[in-house]
Amino acid sequence: MYGGGFHRVPADWRFPRCGVQDLWRQWWIGDTVRQVPPLRSLKHVDVKHLDNLPLADDEMHGRTGGYGARRRLSKKTLCDMRFLMNWMTERVEAAGHRENNITISAVERMFLSIAHLFADGARDSQKRWTSIVHTVRRAVVVEQANGIVLVAD
Repeated sequence: MYGGGFHRVPADWRFPRCGVQDLWRQWWIGDTVRQVPPLRSLKHVDVKHLDNLPLADDEMHGRTGGYGARRRLSKKTLCDMRFLMNWMTERVEAAGHRENNITISAVERMFLSIAHLFADGARDSQKRWTSIVHTVRRAVVVEQANGIVLVAD
């Protein structure tokens, strides 16, 4: 409890700055050491406190986008994370590898069934999930655009 309400994450928690596989683990399992539940259970109220925090030095590293020294709204980052994880879950289900008993090994097996979707070069293991989400969003837009069939009257 902090800031006058209950939250699922500690006050010093920040969105993970990690790769897709690590985020996938945290999405399904959480962080037992820091007592963070699976990220799929987060709601905007749980992360809203981040909007008022200044960026830490490690968060400033590599910032070249339009936000500069400002923090992106937490609800947008949470939306991006949820979009990517739902997209990945749909791909796992389509491949027939969705497991109901969620364990660390089950989460790893599910990820390995779609890992080829993220292998596009020598540095693919170094890409953060925030970079991947933009690539996936563009790919979804292209898929949707190609799937539209115009019917003449």
